[in-house]
Amino acid sequence: MHMGGTTGYNSISAQIISSELGTYLINASHAETENYTASSESFYVRVIDNVAPVVDYLPQTDNNGTISDEVLNVKVFVNERNYNPGAAVLNVYSGAGALVYSEVKALGFSRSPAFVVEGLEAGTYYYNVTANDSSGNIGSTGTRTIRVLNSCLTSCVEGSSCAVSSDCILNNDLCSSGICTFENMTIGAKIYTIYDANGNGNNLTLNITSNSTRAPL
Repeated sequence: MHMGGTTGYNSISAQIISSELGTYLINASHAETENYTASSESFYVRVIDNVAPVVDYLPQTDNNGTISDEVLNVKVFVNERNYNPGAAVLNVYSGAGALVYSEVKALGFSRSPAFVVEGLEAGTYYYNVTANDSSGNIGSTGTRTIRVLNSCLTSCVEGSSCAVSSDCILNNDLCSSGICTFENMTIGAKIYTIYDANGNGNNLTLNITSNSTRAPL
């Protein structure tokens, strides 16, 4: 704590600078002079934290607009300059704005909580992370979106006919032999291979076993 001040004929003013939160006892006094008798006064001053935490997404977080297979990955860094940790909260909302998932993680020594949400049904979701400190200040990330798609194998059976009528996910890792084999395939929507856990694009190899040919347009 640093304290500095000035005195006048009948007043004392002071500036107190402290980076430590807490309650302090302040004692002000002056000695006896020709015109004044000795006097003192004590009072308490409470130093509080009124600065909101700064919350930022880390690179491990899914990018805005990511296509996912039922999993959402979120990691943030919470900058709480007064070393006054509280908690971080991930909230996930449906496309209609309903809260579908919420998770709280206490902020201790680590200020980089990670969240993994699994089992999301197909659809568009919005999410953000808020953090509070023990003084009640709240900070938040921006809101991002994620689009969850089903596997194409939800409607297609390997070795049989496959008709893709809505956007879905398909890659070699989803197929039993490492190659996606169908008797024939009709594609009427987008197929996404998405990325693996290391951020690399997945491969898709299609093996169509029927020797029939498409009639000329």
